[in-house]
Amino acid sequence: MKLNLLTKLALVTLAGAALTTSAYAQGVLLTVDLSNPTNVIITATGNNAAVNDNSTPAWEGVSLLSFLTSAVAKTDTYAGSLTGGGVAYNAYFCQTGGNSPGNDLCLYNYGVGDPQTFSTGAPAFTGTATLNLSSIAGSLPSAGASGNIYTSYSGNHRVLLGQWQVMDAAPTPEPGTLALAGLGGVGAWFCARRRK
Repeated sequence: MKLNLLTKLALVTLAGAALTTSAYAQGVLLTVDLSNPTNVIITATGNNAAVNDNSTPAWEGVSLLSFLTSAVAKTDTYAGSLTGGGVAYNAYFCQTGGNSPGNDLCLYNYGVGDPQTFSTGAPAFTGTATLNLSSIAGSLPSAGASGNIYTSYSGNHRVLLGQWQVMDAAPTPEPGTLALAGLGGVGAWFCARRRK
C-alpha cells in the first residue's frame, strides 16, 4: 500500500504527539482534581512505580509530600476505589516529619497490615479516591503543582515511587505537540497547493 505525502505527514504528526504526551506524564502516578474542595478527586494514572518494593504495610500507606501549602491537622476516612500496591486505601491524615499538623497528605488503610507490593511492571495505583478537603481549602495546592510520592507515612519515608500532580483547570497541550501539529498543518497546506 502506497501512502501519499499528506498521509505520511499526518502519521508522523500523530506519532510525535503521542510520544510527547506519554513522555510528559511518565512519572506521574496520581493526578488531583481540586476544582471542588468538597469533592477532591485523586485518580491513578496507570503508570508503573519507579521501583520494586513490598516493605511497607498498608496501614503505613503512602505520602504525597508537600501537598499542602501550610501545615494543617486533619484526619478522616473517604470514599473511593483507590488502591496502592494492590491494597485499598480508606483514610488519610496530614503531617510532616511524623508530626501533626503537617504539609504531607498521607493515604493509608487503617484496618489492614498486608504489604503494599509496588512493581516497575505494573500500575502503582488503580482507581480513584474522593476526599472532602473543604475545611482546609486555603491550604490546597494550586493548579499544576506537583511533588513526590513515597511509601509509608510522613517522617518514615521508605521508597520514592513517583509523583503526584494537580490537574490544570483547562488542560493545555504541550508546546512540542503544538509544534508538531503546526508542522503537519503547514505540510498539508503545501501539499494541497502543490496539487492545484
